Amino acid sequence: MPNDRAARTLYVGAIAALLVTGTVARTWGVLINPLDLWADEAWWATLLETRHLDDLGFRPVGYMWICRQLVELGSPEVMLRLPSLIAGVGALVFVWRSGALLYRSRMAVLFVLLLAAFHPKLIVFAKEFKPYSVEVIIAAGLSYWALVCLRRGRVSLGFLSGALVAI
Repeated sequence: MPNDRAARTLYVGAIAALLVTGTVARTWGVLINPLDLWADEAWWATLLETRHLDDLGFRPVGYMWICRQLVELGSPEVMLRLPSLIAGVGALVFVWRSGALLYRSRMAVLFVLLLAAFHPKLIVFAKEFKPYSVEVIIAAGLSYWALVCLRRGRVSLGFLSGALVAI
């Protein structure tokens, strides 16, 4: 039916537009027109260069190790924020796919993605040299995995994933 095809095309186009604009919102200030590091970010960047990874307190060691490696590749302002940016964009995909599993209504899925794409905190998290955006993608990914497991009848794996999200 031509009407269903047109609706599907419009839906896919809206999803793509939200993913692209959400990505641009997160990229602006990191890759496009990079912002200077904030005072606390500059302090952590200094600590990253001068201390051992296990002396950095509450910062996740893996996150800091990745950032240390990336600084060697280019501009510190961009490279220190790159893991958060990638995680912020990836979280959008998990939120979209989770919405598609949770709701039958295409409008509901679009609304969920719209909220995630333009949520001010999620945008800021993706622009910071802080692991908040990594935490968001972990929670979004585990939530998506729980929904997939429950959909496939693997209830115990779904509940395990849900418990990991709660932790």
